[in-house]
Amino acid sequence: MSESQGSPKENQGSDTTGLMQTATNQVELTATKLAVAKSLLVAAEKEHQT
Repeated sequence: MSESQGSPKENQGSDTTGLMQTATNQVELTATKLAVAKSLLVAAEKEHQT
C-alpha cells in the first residue's frame, strides 16, 4: 500500500479516466492476442498443406 495512490475520494475525478485507460489496455491486449492466434493459425495451416 503506497501513499502515492491517495484516498479513493481524492481519485474520484480521475476514476473514469483510469477505467477508460484500463478498458483501452484490455482491448489492445485482446487485439494483440487475436493477432498472435491468427498468425499461429495461418502458420499451422501452411505447415498442414505441405
